[in-house]
Amino acid sequence: MVMGARLGPEFDVFVRTSSPGLLRLATLLVRESGAAEDLLQVALARTARHWGDAQRDPAAYTRRTIANLAKNRWRDKSRRPREVQDLTGIE
Repeated sequence: MVMGARLGPEFDVFVRTSSPGLLRLATLLVRESGAAEDLLQVALARTARHWGDAQRDPAAYTRRTIANLAKNRWRDKSRRPREVQDLTGIE
């Protein structure tokens, strides 16, 4: 992977050691394991993209990113119109 080679071994170690805890955080925030995994992947990609800044405290940077992504997800869900069941024809 080109990006991994550019980031160096520090990022790889961070991902391996921090992912379980970060996934738990994401799961607590979104309450769906699949959505939590997706959220974590996006958060790690953003951390990688900003590794120069995030490198000082990558766990904190990634936790903040996860929180922001979860907040955006809640907002998006609340903006969507609710789906209602079609009750026509039911007596």
